[in-house]
Amino acid sequence: MENEFFPDRQHLRHVTLFLYHSGSNMKAAETKMRDVCKDYALSYGTIVRWYKRFKVGDYTLEDEERSGRPSELNLSELRRVVKTDPFQSTREMASTLGVQSSTIESGLKKLGMKKRLGRYAPHRLKPVDRDRRDDNKKLLPRERGLEKLSVKEELSQRGSTQSNQESGPKIRRSHVAINKLPSMFT
Repeated sequence: MENEFFPDRQHLRHVTLFLYHSGSNMKAAETKMRDVCKDYALSYGTIVRWYKRFKVGDYTLEDEERSGRPSELNLSELRRVVKTDPFQSTREMASTLGVQSSTIESGLKKLGMKKRLGRYAPHRLKPVDRDRRDDNKKLLPRERGLEKLSVKEELSQRGSTQSNQESGPKIRRSHVAINKLPSMFT
């Protein structure tokens, strides 16, 4: 079985530089790149832009600095704040760092943090937590043979067809039929 190679941006730029120095024109470079890299090949417009840079003598393959609004939030500072007290709200973190709470929310998303049980924790589960989740899943009622019933089925099992709601107790929705409980619950 052949190992599949997924070229990243840097690989494709090196290929483009190689094709430029080998004397290929832009259209031939696009065709060769499509033959080799298939779906990952650069578009013709991108190849044109890189050829223009190479033509003026700019052979750097890194992206140019782009103007834009600098980030207000230092992610390492946010990580430190979350580690010191993971139970803080986003408003409290925002006042600590001097930014908006929406900025904190986007920063937490970039860090891969989610609020779980009142505290911020990494969104990805650790192997121990994954195993614990699997163990808890086995304890759930649906794994123990309990069945969810619709309200209509439950009413028919009870033999109740209360037409007037004023007299008698109101019927509550229940997801588990009592007669279906395993012996350990009765």
